[in-house]
Amino acid sequence: MIHQKASFLSTRIAIAAAVLTFGSAAQAATWQFSSCSGTLASGQAWASTTAASTAWNDPNCGQASEGVGIDLRGYSTTRATSGTRVEAWQHTSSNPGGIGYYTTGTESYGDGSHSIDSNSGIDALILKFTQDVALNSVQIGWNGSDKPTTLFNDSDLSVYRWAGSGAPAATNGTALTFSNTAWQLVGHFGDVGNQTNNTVGFSAGSSSYWLISAYNGPNSGMIGNDAFKLLSVAGTVPSTPPGVPEPGSLALLGLGALGLVAARRKSAARR
Repeated sequence: MIHQKASFLSTRIAIAAAVLTFGSAAQAATWQFSSCSGTLASGQAWASTTAASTAWNDPNCGQASEGVGIDLRGYSTTRATSGTRVEAWQHTSSNPGGIGYYTTGTESYGDGSHSIDSNSGIDALILKFTQDVALNSVQIGWNGSDKPTTLFNDSDLSVYRWAGSGAPAATNGTALTFSNTAWQLVGHFGDVGNQTNNTVGFSAGSSSYWLISAYNGPNSGMIGNDAFKLLSVAGTVPSTPPGVPEPGSLALLGLGALGLVAARRKSAARR
């Protein structure tokens, strides 16, 4: 009888341990911008999928994946804030699009100049998620490698994640501070427009803020002529939404309860 109780308790503990392991899993998530079209934000305002007065113009544009929403804004090391726009072009097989950043009235070189580029400074998009995510890939649409011009003929890019305290401040016309304690480099990637599905993969930690820019590294051979539009980002998010107890926590409580029951049974058996 005692052996049966011990076996039963072992089974319960094994199940709880399995739940604990499962609780640490993460869900794959993708945020797509292929259906976006039109102005998403002006100046340095956030284009928000979660705000009541959203600027996103299509229910599938930047749609929350696995319950995690995304906002984004543009940034440039040289352009003034006035007249800048985060704008999107719908992606099709004959006309690749994506999200770009440009200054209205001053960039008139065709769709290349309306991209994230390195012409007269470094352009970037800052992505803000509603919780920490671990991005692991970036996909671009239109790019200078696919559609070269006299001004744009490359598609090198850089990816950073925010590792600083609080929210990052990025004001147009000022250089960003790139270091291991602020914007932490994830990687520099060359000729992304020549990669399979225009996609690069990487492994990094998690953050609520990510920055994707035209190449911003030290290799002089990769500097200049970069241009692309962002089509999607992908990564993983925790399997349990914020504020909901992790299955692992519940499993620990279950193990504690089982231990208490076992102790009581032992005590009763000795009487």
